[in-house]
Amino acid sequence: MLATLDLFRLQQGTSAAATTLLKTMIDASTPPSVRVRAAEAICNHAAKAIEIEDIEARLAALELAPQERIAGIFGYVAPGPKMSKNMAGLPI
Repeated sequence: MLATLDLFRLQQGTSAAATTLLKTMIDASTPPSVRVRAAEAICNHAAKAIEIEDIEARLAALELAPQERIAGIFGYVAPGPKMSKNMAGLPI
């Protein structure tokens, strides 16, 4: 398992790593196969970030769900953060 300091150091390096991938992808002197691999890495990391954001939003909604059930049973609204709603007005 990574120590906290090691994890922090890795997180600090992500900006430089992203810059390296972007420069590699757009550099015309870089072999096409390497440019394609850099583009794939960028797309894969972006997709993973979107998935993580989606999971975090769903987890937050699940954590609020028990409060809403209690409110429905007992007729009051438990204090807490407001839930986000989608375009149809339904909780997400």
